[in-house]
Formats: sequence, C-alpha cells, structure tokens
Amino acid sequence: MSKEEIINDVANAYGISADVIRSKIRKRPVSDARAVACYLLSFLLKMSSTEIGKELNRDHSTVVVAIEKVDMWLSTPKINPTAVDVTVKVYNKYKDELKRLGYGFQ
Repeated sequence: MSKEEIINDVANAYGISADVIRSKIRKRPVSDARAVACYLLSFLLKMSSTEIGKELNRDHSTVVVAIEKVDMWLSTPKINPTAVDVTVKVYNKYKDELKRLGYGFQ
C-alpha cells in the first residue's frame, strides 16, 4: 500500500487520472476525488497534511479542510454518496494489509 496506489485507486474510481487529482482543476468531481485521496492518505498512511499537500500540489490548510469534508460525508452519506462509496471501496481494498501491519481498524 503506497501513496501512489491510493491516489490511483481513487482516480480510477472517479474515472480520471492521478495527474488530474494533482492538477489545479477545481470542478466538483475532481475536487471530490482529491478530497477522498487526502482523507485516505491521512487515514491509511498517517501522512501529515503538509506531506499530503506536497503530494497533491495543495496547501496544508486545504488538505485539512478536505479531510474534514470527507469526515462529514462519511457521517452523513446522503450528502455525497459517491465519495462515501469510493472511500469505503478503497479502504476495504487495504483492510487486510492494515490488519497484518497491526492496525486495529474494523
């Protein structure tokens, strides 16, 4: 499980490329994919907002807001069901690896 794999998985789920996630494009599907990538990089790899920002060409404060947004979507799935589905799908792909590494995720 690497940052590249996670970014590519999110990009593929949204039907875009990893380069588009890293781009300056601000259209809704791209910004949603970018937010999901931020959340998963933080949650799965424990990357800091500064590290994620450098990876995705964003300021660390933008990353913090994106992570908070995905947290909200996860707690209220009706707001953005696509983002919730992608987040869960990518998380589930790596769940067994996380358990092997000793993380206590469910």
